[in-house]
Amino acid sequence: MGFDEHRDKFVEGKIAPLINDEGGVMAFPRDTGPMAVFYRADLFDEAGINPEEIITWDDYIQAGEEMREETGTLMTGIQLNGDTQFYRAMLQQHDLFYFNLDGEVTASTEALIVQWKS
Repeated sequence: MGFDEHRDKFVEGKIAPLINDEGGVMAFPRDTGPMAVFYRADLFDEAGINPEEIITWDDYIQAGEEMREETGTLMTGIQLNGDTQFYRAMLQQHDLFYFNLDGEVTASTEALIVQWKS
């Protein structure tokens, strides 16, 4: 019903669960989880960080280290109170999650551990 022309606009992780045994798409993906990062321009200016130069997670980590060194402020406050939304978002950007498409637990795989330590 026209989905194929839009398929490349969705991440595979949102499409895979919607594929039937014949390879057809059973439903249109939803809840793609768009995200945004808000930041304090005054702190970025104080630290000498240009937000337009932050493209990759490595850039983000580097900027965070500079932010802390220059201002004493943490770049991101991840609350370890049971809400893992930020961590899940980082995993999904690497096509990872707590389980794979076969239902196997992946939480202890090297890829997830590396993301947690990043």
